[in-house]
Amino acid sequence: MKSRKKFLTFLIGFIAGDFVHAYIMDLQDSGDFFNLDGLMILLVAGPTTSPKLCLTIMLICGVFAVLLKLQLSKLLHSKKVNH
Repeated sequence: MKSRKKFLTFLIGFIAGDFVHAYIMDLQDSGDFFNLDGLMILLVAGPTTSPKLCLTIMLICGVFAVLLKLQLSKLLHSKKVNH
């Protein structure tokens, strides 16, 4: 059960990484991040135009999401024990 929650957290971070990469592409004038049509183009074009960079960002965001969740749960758990 815990591995399923970690996988779901990783998956959410992984998908968020695609949005991060789309935003970076928007900063380079590759599209319009704040327009729905432009965002969809950026989300699809990112992995196809630069797959190594996009997948690296997506993996880093996924791992970061899992590590952040673990740290927050440790922090919240220690506060409950102390009080």
